[in-house]
Amino acid sequence: MDWINKYKGFLAFGLWFLAIIIQILADKIYSKDLEPLGTLTFLVAAAVWTIEYFEKKPDNAPWKKYGVIIITALVVLITAYIYLG
Repeated sequence: MDWINKYKGFLAFGLWFLAIIIQILADKIYSKDLEPLGTLTFLVAAAVWTIEYFEKKPDNAPWKKYGVIIITALVVLITAYIYLG
């Protein structure tokens, strides 16, 4: 599992790229609009990149990482409530 910590940035980019491909295929094949999928995946990828940046600093405070995680989770939940409600 050490490779996950080593390649977090690449995993975040792969997740974002996969979501964009799924969004495009759903639009072209099934005529379904999955608009928030790409946006939310980019938000999660940006959160992972930010956390990865915080971990590289020597004075990494855990509240910064937890703050990014909490804000990202709140935005995902609010967006899911708006689009699914």
